[in-house]
Amino acid sequence: MAQEQELSVVEEAEHESKAHDDDNAELTRLGAEDDEKQQEERSGFDAIRAAFSTVPVPAQPLKQGWEIPVIDLSLLHGSNSRRHAVDQIAKACQEWGFFHVINHGIQEKVIDDMWLAYDVLFRVPPHERAKFDNGPFLPPDIMKILSEKLHSMPKFGESRDTIRFSKLNPDDEEAIPNTPHGFREPAIVFYRALRDVGFKLLEAISESLGMESEYIRRATGNNPCVNSSIHRYLPYHDANNTMGLNPHQDIDTLTLLIQSDIAGLQVLKEDRWVEVRPLPGSLVVNVGEVIQAFTNNKYQSVMHRAMLNKENLRSSISCFLLPTPESIIEPLPHLVSAENPPLRASCTWETYYYNHYASLLK
Repeated sequence: MAQEQELSVVEEAEHESKAHDDDNAELTRLGAEDDEKQQEERSGFDAIRAAFSTVPVPAQPLKQGWEIPVIDLSLLHGSNSRRHAVDQIAKACQEWGFFHVINHGIQEKVIDDMWLAYDVLFRVPPHERAKFDNGPFLPPDIMKILSEKLHSMPKFGESRDTIRFSKLNPDDEEAIPNTPHGFREPAIVFYRALRDVGFKLLEAISESLGMESEYIRRATGNNPCVNSSIHRYLPYHDANNTMGLNPHQDIDTLTLLIQSDIAGLQVLKEDRWVEVRPLPGSLVVNVGEVIQAFTNNKYQSVMHRAMLNKENLRSSISCFLLPTPESIIEPLPHLVSAENPPLRASCTWETYYYNHYASLLK
């Protein structure tokens, strides 16, 4: 009876929204409650990756007039239009590494309910939130080195509040927390829907490479792990500190992103930053390093970053499709030749993942 009287997480969010108009003040309060160690644990993963990146990051102003491609995903369902959509995806993966998808099939209510659920989750005190924020996951020895490096490296001034979930399985309800009350139900629906869109895209990418539609899914374990990062980027108050997330590439198979209506995401194109303007109802998709490895660099995992807004809070939900640990990461045979030799040695995903972060920490 008591449980029936409790508000679901969506109902709670709707009920409390009027009392929490100033999200910026709320996030500032929560951030103040974190001690230095908690802040380092939250941002260190990204800071290490950015600090030790060997990819040069230009400081030029934004490139005006360029937009990432927009692809109508409903075209994949038509026998006559599928080939056109597959070709569009191939072109976007090769030339940009980023694209919008529209008509993806995820109902607006599913996305709205997830935003509301996370709105409640971010109001949980940090020490309570840490009980179910289980990311990022790295091997213990890497974490030890990372912790030591954090104390000697420069601070990057990233200003955001982040919750991470690693190794989510949307088909395993117990793998998704139910704190605060009612969080699990909208999360299951949301992550299943997002993962299914990811599967459709992986099928199209496989076809674009001349392979069977199931190829990449099978090569990455058929039912890959899902990691998720939920960021809230605070407005900046210092013109010299406008970075929300440092430049980086995603070490996954494919990333799907839902962002609020405030701009901030930027991608690197021909040594210039291009702003990814919010497109209502769309998802942002970007190629991960796994697909880049499969294609021997034909498809690109590109540098991207998140910038702060001067006046408004910006939010995003990222879903990362990852291979299973035993998946073999290697170029497709027909994309390798004497003129185009393999750029990476064949290895398991577990080894690839470990070596990636180990190399950054040397």
